[in-house]
Amino acid sequence: MLVLENNETYINLVKKSKFIGKMFPVFSKDDCENKISEIKEKFKDATHICYAYILTNPPSEKCYDDGEPKGTAGLPIINVLKRQKLKNVLVVVVRYFGGVKLGAGGLIKAYMETCIGLIKKAEFVDYKKYHIYEIAVLLSDMQIVISYFNSSELILLNSDFNKLSGNVVYTIASIDELNEQAINYILSLKGDITKLQTKFLSEKEIQKIW
Repeated sequence: MLVLENNETYINLVKKSKFIGKMFPVFSKDDCENKISEIKEKFKDATHICYAYILTNPPSEKCYDDGEPKGTAGLPIINVLKRQKLKNVLVVVVRYFGGVKLGAGGLIKAYMETCIGLIKKAEFVDYKKYHIYEIAVLLSDMQIVISYFNSSELILLNSDFNKLSGNVVYTIASIDELNEQAINYILSLKGDITKLQTKFLSEKEIQKIW
């Protein structure tokens, strides 16, 4: 899944109207609402502040025209995002009216071009869905477990020693959920397994952890 790496800005001038495009990586409705509030606060004098977003977890999408004729602003933006298969992204386009009416076709084109301009400037990172587990084993089994992680393509994110229990506690990531064989192996070492969460991670984030 491609996700925007950084915030991006693109300015599009169309017949004296100024379209200021803003693109943000977002992962929840709260993220979207917070960014939209920031934009509204910054551009209080704007004629229109239109937006669209697509989220994956849970799946959600929204587009908003903010007073532009229905279907001429938010919808063209979200259609571009869908064609480019972009998710977890928010695009806000701030418009300052320049005195020349663009008509429905002109508005659709202007909002689409602004969104396309943002995408062309932006850098995207490939995120993959990982299942995150916590595994606790005896200190004496530490090397055996690490060898098992390496041979089974499990990614070690963190390790810690619990003085109270005498166990080494590992946080690992796996593309697939742990199968019965892996679970039984850990349990055979008198270990304990807890699934913590499902999380999207990029290759860059994993390399930083390592």
